[in-house]
Amino acid sequence: MARQNARGCVYWACPTCGGRTATTGTLRRSASRQLVDHLWELARSTTADGPRRCPACERPMKTVTLPLAASSTEIDVCTRCYFVWFDAAEFEAMPPPRTSGGEAEQKLPLEARLMLAKMDVEALDTRPDFELPPSDPPPEGWKAVPAFFGLPVKQESHALAQLPQATWMLAVTIAIFSGLALLNLDEVVADFGLIPTQLWRYGGLTLLTTFFLHGSLPQLAGNLYFLLTFGDDVEDYLGTGRFLLVLLLASLAGSALHVAVHLDSSTPLIGASSAISGILTCYGLQYPRARIGFLVRLPSIFFMRWVNLRAWVYVLFWIVLQAIGSVRQAGEITQVSLWAHLGGVAVGFLFWFLWPGHRGPAADRAATAS
Repeated sequence: MARQNARGCVYWACPTCGGRTATTGTLRRSASRQLVDHLWELARSTTADGPRRCPACERPMKTVTLPLAASSTEIDVCTRCYFVWFDAAEFEAMPPPRTSGGEAEQKLPLEARLMLAKMDVEALDTRPDFELPPSDPPPEGWKAVPAFFGLPVKQESHALAQLPQATWMLAVTIAIFSGLALLNLDEVVADFGLIPTQLWRYGGLTLLTTFFLHGSLPQLAGNLYFLLTFGDDVEDYLGTGRFLLVLLLASLAGSALHVAVHLDSSTPLIGASSAISGILTCYGLQYPRARIGFLVRLPSIFFMRWVNLRAWVYVLFWIVLQAIGSVRQAGEITQVSLWAHLGGVAVGFLFWFLWPGHRGPAADRAATAS
């Protein structure tokens, strides 16, 4: 696919077949807005999948018919990624916009145009922020596995501009170091966990080493799941450098806040949860209308239902829970440091604001997980 400009907007064209694809937000600037809205509504109401697969998510697209150039034309639409596919010469048959607003808009900075395109796409999605059961499960069957264990799943995936190499490499590194540490956990945690009363041991190195240690396989698996699930989108919009920086600063901020609240504690702090909290906050703010799914289970009465809500609702609810829990946790020695989570949240919010994207002795021997 080659990047091209047409009618003042960016498209992706196939040099072999002459086809062209663009998002609905882009089309509403370069073609009749009313026709694009009608195209989207037709696609949303179509239940059967068409033969063509989306160039972004590779899932079947919806085929709808529009009256173009005095004839009926079949156009393919992906209702997950908002991509529209035109065969050769079909795009040229789309009527241009009726006003000159698109020309004036091109004078705006690139980030402003991208933000407007994102708002246009979100405006087309009229689904409620919270859906009571029954809600639709995600299309990928494997997502039922993490959901069964109470983890959130993304109902749809964003098309990434680049491979999330930093996310993958970091996940592998954490898995290796934490896996080796679990072979001799007590000794490793005592040596490299962050102890508030010994903050500056090894020159403060434990402020960094705590990120790579986890107290159990479930804690490790949970943090890796959140990193891989939400980190790819955050790395995509922040860029690799800023993505790694937000992880570092969120981890340090979480550790600092934990130490400030537990100055007299000799319990080691371990885990990457404060850094993951920063990533989760960035995701919820940058993609507020993304769909997050949960599997609500009541085993005693054999009850299972999917619940879907917007990312901003999920992240806000999660932050409120951390804040309530941290107030009750102040000064206590616990297995999970909610204060560390809040430190990561603060850094995640700061990065989103700056770069909105194109936009007792026995107890002390146990480690506190961040």
